[in-house]
Amino acid sequence: NIPLHNDWMSVGAVVDSQIGQEGMRHSSPQRFLLEHITQAPYTRQMLQEATLAYGPFVIKDWSYVSDEVVGEGYILVGDAACFVDPLFSSGVHLALMAGILAAAYVTTALKDPSMRAAAGRVYKDLYYKEYHHFHDMAALFYSSNRTTDSYFWEARRLLGQGHLSPRQAFLHAVADQPPRSYERVVLDQGEAPADFVHSVRSMESERTARHTQLAAVLNQADIQRTRFDRLVPRLDVGASVERQPILAEGEFVWGYVLRTAGYPEGIPCSGLIARLTSLIDGHTTVGALVAKLGEGREAAERALIERHALAAVQILYVDGTIADMRGW
Repeated sequence: NIPLHNDWMSVGAVVDSQIGQEGMRHSSPQRFLLEHITQAPYTRQMLQEATLAYGPFVIKDWSYVSDEVVGEGYILVGDAACFVDPLFSSGVHLALMAGILAAAYVTTALKDPSMRAAAGRVYKDLYYKEYHHFHDMAALFYSSNRTTDSYFWEARRLLGQGHLSPRQAFLHAVADQPPRSYERVVLDQGEAPADFVHSVRSMESERTARHTQLAAVLNQADIQRTRFDRLVPRLDVGASVERQPILAEGEFVWGYVLRTAGYPEGIPCSGLIARLTSLIDGHTTVGALVAKLGEGREAAERALIERHALAAVQILYVDGTIADMRGW
């Protein structure tokens, strides 16, 4: 029951698609809706003196996302761009987030028209990333709900049917995201699908094993005297660095993003990370990579670059961007 500004009330029933189609095949939408209202005592009492103004209307598959969200002379934000699910009230978050991004896009397009197309693609990627995040979390919630045995809920156990399985799916759902209350509810309550739990545990085990392997060869007091600098890193399949607009202070500016299997939309990275990643060819040692980054620099600057580069290699390895390192 949704109160409207003109003292009207929008009243509807959310039902399973199959049940709804079968029910309306043998009666009209109005009779079908009234039958469901009689099953809801509070709503039935509230509407006992009400009259039907118009409708009802049948709406199916209300979750949607626009094929394009930005183009010549227009940009979509909020519900105009997408809608996920009413349960999590994601619309406000998406509208405010998109408003900030849209303002940055417009500012960029007016200041530097040559960036318009590239900034538009980034706007679309960032919006889709947030939409899919909410969509995956909504699907996870439905799949883990154990409060009823009805077919309505069983039919929505999406992730138990193979839609969430590998490491990439887990990363796409929850990685690189600030904590939100609905996420904690989804992850802490209910019974998560077995393949989701398996993905989480597999990632944790993999990261722990990689961290342990690094610790065995690293001497934190003087990392360059260990055999770490003789290891040969190899990037994971699909890992790459691209130059594209990134969000800065109220506008988009040219920068770098690191794309991996776990982060296909890309993560903004520094010029040092971009250069380091571009140098990793599966043949050059860590020590040689660090030396190349420091070429032509003053001693103090070279030492700073080397320290950050060595730390970056470790992070990229534990995260899986660096698939393996030969020479352990």
